[in-house]
Amino acid sequence: MKTTAEYADAIEAKQLEIKAHALESQSAETPDMAKLDQLDAELKSLTDGLAVAKRLEDAAAKADASIADLKKVTSPAPVTVQSEIKNLGSAVVSSKAFRALAAKESDHASMTIDLDLKTAFTSSAGMAPQITRTGEIVETINYPLTIVDALDQIPALQPTVRIQQETLTATAQEIAEAGGYPEGAISFADVDFTVRKIGSILPISDEELEDIPALENLINSRIVFDVISRLNNQLVNGAGTGTLVKGMLHTDNVSTANCGTGSLNKTGSRAIFLAKQKLAVSGACVPNVVIINPDDWGSLVTEVASSSGVYMNTAAISTEPDRIWGMRVVQSDRVAVGTVILFDSRFVQLRPLRGIDVQIGYNGTDFGTGKKSIRADIRTAFVVKRPQAILVLTTFSA
Repeated sequence: MKTTAEYADAIEAKQLEIKAHALESQSAETPDMAKLDQLDAELKSLTDGLAVAKRLEDAAAKADASIADLKKVTSPAPVTVQSEIKNLGSAVVSSKAFRALAAKESDHASMTIDLDLKTAFTSSAGMAPQITRTGEIVETINYPLTIVDALDQIPALQPTVRIQQETLTATAQEIAEAGGYPEGAISFADVDFTVRKIGSILPISDEELEDIPALENLINSRIVFDVISRLNNQLVNGAGTGTLVKGMLHTDNVSTANCGTGSLNKTGSRAIFLAKQKLAVSGACVPNVVIINPDDWGSLVTEVASSSGVYMNTAAISTEPDRIWGMRVVQSDRVAVGTVILFDSRFVQLRPLRGIDVQIGYNGTDFGTGKKSIRADIRTAFVVKRPQAILVLTTFSA
């Protein structure tokens, strides 16, 4: 890069060139304004370069000055401390009694030696070293909330979601000329799904909230996870009694199949394929989601032929993302080993009346005891519009 002096010379030369071009253009019939613009741009570039060079040279000068100042600083002369602590041998040899004995001024020696018999200052008897937390938190073991993520969510507008299920009597057939039309029948029945509330509350002292500013956000996130984790479980296992969500395993009229009987007396990916076919027929749907325990999924992926040892499911299974026979695989420990659930997600939905609500306030005697309570809840309905679009496969094995 040029120095400031070089930039100054270049700027002076460029200014003279601009002046000469301007005088030449005054006498010309058509002034060359494009060249004048180019010269102006080149002059501006040189001016900007000069400013940068000036800043760099100033910075270098300051650095040189700082280094010179540091070299002027001399370290204090080392202090030599003469230790006054002597061991037993040196204390005996330097005593007056021993010197008299050595000079044969005495035929015996008696002496008193002062020794330091204090306890050593170790970490066990003295001051323990300071230990500071790293700030890392290892969360409680919880499986990801995969089931909730697999469902479509459509807002509920009222505390009860009411749908209508159709019953159609199909009587259509061919008709002879001038013949009568067969009469069909269609009816609709209301089916209600009640919005349920799932919540949790956690008390915490004022001191904890004041002394650890990040704790409130941490607790908010964990209590929200607790609420969604409960919902995640209930979508499968909820009994539907009282205020409980009714999950897929307890929904009436769902399809079922047992891997140990009939046409489904198969194992591994073949059993899942036959279950998919059965559900497609009985539920008149297109199964696109499979919920399976991680242990069963691991057995499926690593299933090998007994004779050749070749992996059997390379054509049926893909793992990025996990799919089997074209269906999305949802691994969840909320489904027991040996049970697999297949369904068409068009007919299984979450209908939240509102999302997660987190509040902080006083609960019971909190005010008098210097505490606050963090509360979180969600209100949602689990809607199964067509129970026959769900199939529960039992006694499954790879």
